[in-house]
Amino acid sequence: MKMADFEYKEPISIASNALLNEANQLFKDKKVDNLLVTEDGQPIGMLDIQDMTKLDLI
Repeated sequence: MKMADFEYKEPISIASNALLNEANQLFKDKKVDNLLVTEDGQPIGMLDIQDMTKLDLI
């Protein structure tokens, strides 16, 4: 099996100026482990749910 065999949906993104509780809610609502962080519509990074747990935010 190759990576091309997997079907990927559009990534769930969050603006870089969003509050962390908004990110937490997206993790719960969308049942995802990663969020694409954007600024002016351009990707600038990733936020992983483990980042939130390391900071004791979840």
